[in-house]
Amino acid sequence: MNKNQMVGRVIALGAAIFCGFNTTLSRLACDTGTTPVSLTLYRFLMSAAVMILLLLVLRKSWKLEVAPGLFAICVVGMFATSIGHLGAVNYIPVSLAAIIFYCFALLVVAYKRIAQRTAGLHSAATVAGLR
Repeated sequence: MNKNQMVGRVIALGAAIFCGFNTTLSRLACDTGTTPVSLTLYRFLMSAAVMILLLLVLRKSWKLEVAPGLFAICVVGMFATSIGHLGAVNYIPVSLAAIIFYCFALLVVAYKRIAQRTAGLHSAATVAGLR
């Protein structure tokens, strides 16, 4: 196994762990009075800060290879999906929300496919080190 495959598997494992915590922690946060919109905003801001820090540390380019309009559609779609999921934990059982949330990965692949016009499943498997 080469270094890229190992990094891909570690990233996939970390993403799976955090996805598992997401629904339960969202329910706990909503029970204490946090709104789904503020929860989604905090999650976005923390993710953006981590990504900016990684780009600075790794000295990678910030250039996007996607048209700005398509990028905006994808961001709005993912934000709306997150608000819908995080809002759902107020109204339906957490177990049902978790099942629905695991379909989120399919939506991400669909957004990627629209934005980059590539076969998303193949690319996602390559990034995860599965191919």
